[in-house]
Amino acid sequence: MSSGGITLDEVLAACERVGKVCDPVTASEVGEELGCTRRAALNKLDELAERGDIESKTVGARSRVWWRPPDRSSAYEQADTDDAPAPSSVTVDESLDEIDKRLEAELDKVFGRISEGFYALDNQWKFTYVSERAKELIDAQDMDLVEESFWEVFDDEADTAFSENYRTAMETQEPTFFEVYDETLDAWYEVHAYPSESGLSVYLRDVTNLVERERELEQSERRYRALVEHFPNGAVALVDEDLHYRTVGGNPLDVADVTVEAIENRPVREALPPKLADELVPRYEAAMEGESNSFEAEYDDRTFEFHIVPVRDDDGNVFAALGMSQDVTKRKESERELERALDLLERTERIADVGGWEIDVDTQDVFWTDHIFELLEVDADEEPPLDEALNMYHEEDQPIVEAAVEDALASGDSFDIEVRIHTDHSGIRWLRLQGVPETVDGDVVSFRGAAQDITEQKERERELQERNDRLDSFASMLAHELRNPVTIGQIYSQQLPDETESDAVEYVTEAFDRIEDMIDVLLVLTQGREAIGERTPIHLADAAREAWDKVEAPEATLNIEFDYTTQADKTYVQHLFRNLFENAVEHGGSDVTITVGGLPTGFFVADDGHGIPAGERDGVFEAGYTTAADQGGTGLGLAYVKELAEVYEWEYTVTESSTGGARVEFTNVDQAAPSN
Repeated sequence: MSSGGITLDEVLAACERVGKVCDPVTASEVGEELGCTRRAALNKLDELAERGDIESKTVGARSRVWWRPPDRSSAYEQADTDDAPAPSSVTVDESLDEIDKRLEAELDKVFGRISEGFYALDNQWKFTYVSERAKELIDAQDMDLVEESFWEVFDDEADTAFSENYRTAMETQEPTFFEVYDETLDAWYEVHAYPSESGLSVYLRDVTNLVERERELEQSERRYRALVEHFPNGAVALVDEDLHYRTVGGNPLDVADVTVEAIENRPVREALPPKLADELVPRYEAAMEGESNSFEAEYDDRTFEFHIVPVRDDDGNVFAALGMSQDVTKRKESERELERALDLLERTERIADVGGWEIDVDTQDVFWTDHIFELLEVDADEEPPLDEALNMYHEEDQPIVEAAVEDALASGDSFDIEVRIHTDHSGIRWLRLQGVPETVDGDVVSFRGAAQDITEQKERERELQERNDRLDSFASMLAHELRNPVTIGQIYSQQLPDETESDAVEYVTEAFDRIEDMIDVLLVLTQGREAIGERTPIHLADAAREAWDKVEAPEATLNIEFDYTTQADKTYVQHLFRNLFENAVEHGGSDVTITVGGLPTGFFVADDGHGIPAGERDGVFEAGYTTAADQGGTGLGLAYVKELAEVYEWEYTVTESSTGGARVEFTNVDQAAPSN
């Protein structure tokens, strides 16, 4: 781009992009920004200086810098004043404070020593161009580097910052900048590398002196570093020894409802609302004594965080204080929510006696919540790796845990197991261990779970099992002991004299038969499959009719509408039908109508009575469930039906009949060929 094609406004805009207000820029920097020569940029900068838009001064022996004072408008805004007489000389604005002067003095020395070298590499890492200055910088004046491989010429750079940054730039196609120290040349270099598909363009600059000077400038640049490094999102201000605001940045409107322009160069006490001033003034005074401090305060239902730090000169003397404020309302709300959630989690863990764990799928490291340490009786700083954590389980259960974890990591399937674990003080404890992997595209990306102490539950289950075993043993013994006298009673009842009243004989016979039925029920309930004899083909319809003959319900009606043959013990199946029929009469009324019908894989027993409420249907088969306890109901009838169905592996369910009564369905009933 020629100088004739560049407007003054474009040059002024380039200055503003290259440097902030009051920051010096060079003609080279502006030319690079505009894509023109340094001379073209220099001419336009001189024109801007002549008409008063920017100021300029000589730096060192040969260099010049330009800057835009904060009180100057842009060239476009001054278009109507171009005819005004140009100032005869330009000086630095007297409002620049002492820090600016010290920084400028150091920058004078830096700008006088700027120099760069350039070389280009193709995508095969071969040199395509090397400037003379670049050869000087890399000590290769006598070498023809074009077409040579960078890695062969500089084989000692293969594992240095050059290799890492060059290769990263080519892989990401993003420019990179880095500083590197060359021990061979005892020099520091500043390197800018710009990648493209065809190769890499490298600008090399010897910044050895600059690095040394930057170290010397560190103290004088503290103000600027503090603004950059410590400035949170919010407002920042520099306060002088008289507690006047000298520089203000950010947005003070949020906390003080004031603008930057309204408080600069004013006393802190006068510039701020009284409440905020009372908080800040003592802290600025403390900062002037070298004390840093931070605090939080609430204004208009929002929480702000303040930091006040002293600013020192080259000699370590405090000459200003830097104040920073940040609206942390959302962060505080998040912290409170997090604390509440963590507290809830901790309380829940303790109440449920459960803790959480996580296994890093990449490193296999194990992470536990606090309550896990308590469950395992392990110190909180002794979180073991996975292999050591597995060793804490009982020897017989270690393979179970290891297999569950490995399968979950490989397949992404969850697991839920009960295992034992060794503890130092409580001995062996039982844990319910659950693991839930999270997968993305079929790969496990996280693996978390929970561990719950179920030792007391296992102890209760053991005690309950022992009690049940004792009860089963007693019931079986009682059933067997009763069967012999019942049999004897049945025999003698048949030998009663003919003159004995027939009703009495019938009652005694029926009583003994009923006792025998109860014995069969008890044996099925206590012994299950062991109580069932040999299975033979039986017609379920015949078994239902024979069972109906034993039911005392002269007003009730039985309809049998199916023909189904299965392998079973006829006596026990008759008991099943009899219990269902008697239950229907008991709950449906003396004139109830009962229907036994067929299903594709079984049968059903339905009535037209009052039915069973939906909320009670799951419980009617449990032992002891009865609504006729005052009439002698034992609650064993339907429990027997359930037990027998499970012994034969029939599926059963309670629903509503077509007439609104109860309907019990049996499916998965094996069908057998009828016997001859």
